[in-house]
Amino acid sequence: MAPLENYIIEQCAPTLANLKTGTLFCVDTSEPEELLTQIGRWNRELAGKGISITLLRIRGVRTLVYMYRRTKLERDLAAPGAAKLLFGLGYDSVMPEPAIERLKARLRSCEQFPHEIGVFLGYPLCD
Repeated sequence: MAPLENYIIEQCAPTLANLKTGTLFCVDTSEPEELLTQIGRWNRELAGKGISITLLRIRGVRTLVYMYRRTKLERDLAAPGAAKLLFGLGYDSVMPEPAIERLKARLRSCEQFPHEIGVFLGYPLCD
């Protein structure tokens, strides 16, 4: 597995530059514990900048990782149309942490990405 830093550099520039709410990227790893350790290190490093990273789903050696800006995500999730969509899909909260936990559950139960994933990436609802 390449260091998480490589994926962050290659995939997350728009989120790091505060141009985008969040970024999804896949990491191929046979060592999910090492990936979780790296995620923890990066979370400590980026916490002061309002950026978080979380592991969303593991399927075989493919791991789906999400980097996001908490304040932007909070705003996007609470937008009237987004909140209505999320509540209609069984989300109990539009606060980032519980909403991400519900997204993780939805990702585990769906073969494809759930429609609402765009909200977590800052896409307009019409997309």
